[in-house]
Formats: sequence, C-alpha cells, structure tokens
Amino acid sequence: MESSKSKKRIEHTTQYDDDCVPCKVLAFSKDPATNEVMVLVRGCLFCPTYWSAHNDTVLVEYWQLEYRVNTIERTVVRNACDADGVVHQTQATVKTKHSQPILCWVCLDSIVDSCFVVEEYPRIHEQLPLGPETLKKSWVMLVRKRHLWPDEFV
Repeated sequence: MESSKSKKRIEHTTQYDDDCVPCKVLAFSKDPATNEVMVLVRGCLFCPTYWSAHNDTVLVEYWQLEYRVNTIERTVVRNACDADGVVHQTQATVKTKHSQPILCWVCLDSIVDSCFVVEEYPRIHEQLPLGPETLKKSWVMLVRKRHLWPDEFV
C-alpha cells in the first residue's frame, strides 16, 4: 500500500522529439555578411523521450536549465591580534563553485514551435552558488499543449 507521502510517478512521452528543448529567446541578430538571422537563447538540458520525472504531471513537464560549473578563486585577507595586541595580516585563497548559465546563438530555422514555459524564479541568474537553492532555481515548467490534454484524461 502506498503511503500518503509517496508520490506516484507519471510516465508519458514528452511533447517534443529528443532533439528539441524549451528555450528562452533573448535576442535576434542579423549577420551583415551573410544576412542570416541568428537567435540568442537560454536553453534546457536534453531529456529522453520516455522520461519519468519525479515532479512531472499530466499537464506539466519539468526541464532543467543548462548551466556550466565554474570554480572562482579569490584571496581573502584576515586581520588577527596576538596576545600582545599586535595586528597580523594573513592571506588565504578561497575556492568556491558557482553555476553559470549557458547562452548560445542558434539559427532562426532551428526554432520549430512556440511553447509556454513557467519559471518560478524568472530572470537569468548570472552566477548561482552550488547548493539546494541553486537546484530550485534551475528548473522550469513546460506546460503541455492544450490539444494533448484530453488524451491524458481518457
């Protein structure tokens, strides 16, 4: 018997093929040399077609935004007093890991459809320290197209 706290996993086919991911369109640019229109996008990671996600529902798919992990080194100067009251400075190198969003230019022809995506924490977070809060901010919800809804309730 399933406990009231356990959540049933929804297994369904994602609404797009394996080679499509939801992206936020940020800018359009035209190359003056080739006249080709390019699009700056903020994309998600690829996921398999028969993906079983813990938080998916029949109407919403969760997608993880794409990030690159960077290590940032900085020097920290500390002042300390000894027993005689003399101040000494010490230096230490501190390394912290941050997530940095991946933005990329794609051809306009590679955009195949419009979709509705909800971000609980909207904006482009330039650097996020790694941890539980980062994980919350790295997911978006893709609302499945309305013409797919009836199939989920039959």
